[in-house]
Amino acid sequence: MTASTPAGIPADSTLFHRLGGSGGTAAVLLIGWLTLSGAAPEATAPTGSCAGYLRGQVFGARTMDLDWSGEKLACEGMSRPDGRGIRLQFAWDQGDDERLVLVVGIDGTTISVAGPEKPANVTFIDERSGHFYSSLGTGRCWTDIVRLAPLPVSGLHRLKGRLYCTGALPALNDRSSLTLGDLHYYGDFALDDN
Repeated sequence: MTASTPAGIPADSTLFHRLGGSGGTAAVLLIGWLTLSGAAPEATAPTGSCAGYLRGQVFGARTMDLDWSGEKLACEGMSRPDGRGIRLQFAWDQGDDERLVLVVGIDGTTISVAGPEKPANVTFIDERSGHFYSSLGTGRCWTDIVRLAPLPVSGLHRLKGRLYCTGALPALNDRSSLTLGDLHYYGDFALDDN
């Protein structure tokens, strides 16, 4: 799968190579938010339903039990634009034009991300309110991928894991925050075979 940055800008664009650290992360998320606010939200939507799940709890600005599965759950996997990791995306359609999206970025190749305590960059998006909650890089959240198995379809992998954070994820557009309880996930993701 060819990765591209928000609004179709090529991943090798000089602007995105210059962005780094928490300031760069905030800028990229802001551009993502502007893209989501445009007239074509389907451009950011995962491409299909997910034969998997995302389960756990969220506290703080939003308090809810997550038991995402079935036709309302879409998931997508891709190589990160910088080529130095993978990105997993879970999107939950709550109806009434309300979608919640969890994006997990993990450093390393597809093969090397398996195992315990891999640093993760986490973003939780409430599309209706336009709120972005982010770990602002690694060092706050980790994932344990307990299963990573290639499937017969080229590039498709089955992942099972747990995501946990040691602190709240601050919002990028106000002073609220979101705390994730241990989240358990499972699904089939299209990832490069590397």
